[in-house]
Amino acid sequence: MSKPGRKRLQALVILLAGVFLNACSSNAIRGEAPFVQVNGWTLDGQRLTLELRLRNVNDEPLEVRGITLDGTVDGSTALFRHQQTLDFDDAAGGFESLTLETTASEDGAALMMRLEQRERPNLAYRLRGTISSDDSGELAVSVDGRMYTVPGRPGNFR
Repeated sequence: MSKPGRKRLQALVILLAGVFLNACSSNAIRGEAPFVQVNGWTLDGQRLTLELRLRNVNDEPLEVRGITLDGTVDGSTALFRHQQTLDFDDAAGGFESLTLETTASEDGAALMMRLEQRERPNLAYRLRGTISSDDSGELAVSVDGRMYTVPGRPGNFR
């Protein structure tokens, strides 16, 4: 075999080996922040309970060790700041429910009460923060939505 032919054959073998090794490796998504959904809010005075649902979008379990969230309503009114240590694994593609109990700011609670008293049809909210994970570090989470009253259930919002 000629020298140029041998070099082409070596290059082809190296290329095929690279393709084969890549095909055998895991293409799993890892380290993506979970999708966060608000399932409900409960306000009792200034005691605020927030029901969240986390969906792990990764192809591997996500080790959740903590959460930090800042909530605002009506554009820029601070509603709460919450930091909590957690210890659970969210299965690959799985869902976890999470209940956060925190304290609402006076101004934020007042806006929620105006919503409950039907002085406004809804209330815009924004959650920003991080989920801490042993294997993926700090993962940014973000939720924007609108809060509505739950008919017949005072202090409950969805």
